[in-house]
Amino acid sequence: MTKKRCHIPDGVREAICKMFKNGIKVSQIARNLSMARSTVDGIVKQFKKTGETSKQKWHGRKPKLNARQQRALVRTISANRTEPKQKVLNDFNSVSEVKISMKTFERYSKKFGFRRRVLGKKQVLGRKHRLARLSWVRTRRLLTVETYWKRIIFSDECTVKVGQNFRVWVWK
Repeated sequence: MTKKRCHIPDGVREAICKMFKNGIKVSQIARNLSMARSTVDGIVKQFKKTGETSKQKWHGRKPKLNARQQRALVRTISANRTEPKQKVLNDFNSVSEVKISMKTFERYSKKFGFRRRVLGKKQVLGRKHRLARLSWVRTRRLLTVETYWKRIIFSDECTVKVGQNFRVWVWK
């Protein structure tokens, strides 16, 4: 069975320490405050050890990577934006003195805001294309809906390639 931990307010902790400093025994303090003797004893031991009445913070597990290694990981991900996770991880592990697992890599990449996204296709228009579009618009700007545009069928262009994966994933 696990112990149930309750938060003891700082004011109660200070009262326990003050009573202890005044020479009252731990068992008597526990009876006066209707608390478990072991709880009061733990607070008194901590007070003797540190001289403070407030509870020390629990720090938890230390991070696997220090600040310098975290920056190196960010640089590795940024430099290899189009590479798969495993390749980026292998690149980082080959240059780092600390080896990390795939799960740790995923946690850190999420922490730094990196996610795998499909690279959007950009339509690059050169000077020649822009001038051609501009001249097309200028020749048709005075045409009305009734005389010209009702005869035009608009459709989106779509290319389907079966059996090929043309998605490019990047870290963003």
